[in-house]
Amino acid sequence: MDPLQAGDPGQIGPFLARFAGEAANASRPGGKHAMPATEAPRRRRRPATVVVAILTAAVGLTACSGSPSGHHSPHSPSPNAQRPSSGSGQVPGSKPPAAGQPTATFIHPADTIPNLVAFGPGGTLATTDDNSGRTYLWNTSTGQVTATLTDPTGATVNSAAFGPGGTLAVGDVSGKTYVWNIRTGRVTATLADPTGAIVNSAAFGPDGTLAIGDYKGKTYLWNISTGRITAALTDPDSRGILSAAFGTDGTLATGDDSGRTYLWKTGTGRVTATLTDPDSGGVVSVAFGPGGTLATADFKRGRTFLWNIKTGRVTATLADPTGAIVNSAAFGPGGTLAVGDVSGRTYLWDISTGRITATLTDPNSKGVLSVAFGPGGTLATGDYNGNTYLWNVPA
Repeated sequence: MDPLQAGDPGQIGPFLARFAGEAANASRPGGKHAMPATEAPRRRRRPATVVVAILTAAVGLTACSGSPSGHHSPHSPSPNAQRPSSGSGQVPGSKPPAAGQPTATFIHPADTIPNLVAFGPGGTLATTDDNSGRTYLWNTSTGQVTATLTDPTGATVNSAAFGPGGTLAVGDVSGKTYVWNIRTGRVTATLADPTGAIVNSAAFGPDGTLAIGDYKGKTYLWNISTGRITAALTDPDSRGILSAAFGTDGTLATGDDSGRTYLWKTGTGRVTATLTDPDSGGVVSVAFGPGGTLATADFKRGRTFLWNIKTGRVTATLADPTGAIVNSAAFGPGGTLAVGDVSGRTYLWDISTGRITATLTDPNSKGVLSVAFGPGGTLATGDYNGNTYLWNVPA
C-alpha cells in the first residue's frame, strides 16, 4: 500500500512526517523530517524523461569573521531563539553572514523530492527521492544521472549510506535494506528487518559493519558479505531510531525520537554513554566531528548541540538564527559544521568559536531536507522543491 494512503502515522513514519506541521511532527512517532506548518507539499509538473543539471560558474563562499552585521533578519527568530546559549554565536536580532551561490543545481526527475543526499567514491552523489523508491547516482562533474536504482518493491526510500568498495545501502519503509553495487547497478544483498519495521537510518562503520536503525527502536548490525545480523541493539527507551552514525574508532551513535542519543561499543553491544537532548526533541541527525565532538540536531527548537563524547557534556549550543526546525547536520573540512533547516537555509558553523561563518540560502526558499559533504569541500543540499544544490565550502 502507498504509505500516503495507509492512514496510520505509526506505519508511515518519516515519510508523512516530512509534510506535517511542527506540532504534529513533535508528537508523531517516527517523524524524521519536519516542515513548516504553513507550507503544504507542492508538486511541480516536470517531464519525467528530462533530467537537468544546471552548472553555473563556481562561486566560492565569502567566509565572514568578526562580529555580525547588525542588520535585522528578514525572518524574525522565535522567542526560543532570541537568547542563544553559550556557543550559538549570534547576537539576538542580527543577521548571519551571507554566502555565495550554488556551483551546480541538480533537478530531480519526475517531480520528486530528494529526502537524502550522500557522497560516495569518486565524488559520486546519491539522492533518494520521497515516494518513487528510486535512488539516483549523479556524476557531479557533468551533472548527469549515471544510474537509477529502483527499490525492488517500489517502497519509499528513507535512508542511504555508502560503504566499502562502491557499496550503497538503501533502506525503505517496507523494512528492507538493499545493498547495491554502484558499478553494476545490481542488488548484492537484501537485508530484511526481523520485525518488518520501517528503516529510518543506515550507517557504515570503519570495519564495513552496516548499522540499520528502525522505527521500533532496534539497531541491527549486519555483515553485508554474509547477509547476517551480528548484533541487535535495543534502544533503552524502546523509541524509534531516527539517526545513526559511526565515529572513526567504531563508536556508534544512535538518536531516537525521545531526545536521547546513545553511544554504543558495538563489540560488546553495551551503551557507553547517554546524551539527553536539553530540548527533549527527537534527534533527527547525528554526526561525528574532530576531537571527539558529536553534533546532535533535534526538531523541537531548531538547536544543534555539540557534545564531548568523553565527558558526555554539551560544549556548545548552536541555535538556528530564525528558530527554524533543523533537519540535517554534517561535518566538513576544518571542523566546519553544516546545518540545514526548514526555512531553506544552511548555516556553516565554526565549531571552535561557535559562530556562523556563512549562510547558504536555498534559491527557491524551500526547506532543506539533507546535507552532505563530498570531496574538496563540496557541500550538497537537498530541498523540498526537488532540487539538489552543490556549494563550494573552502577549508
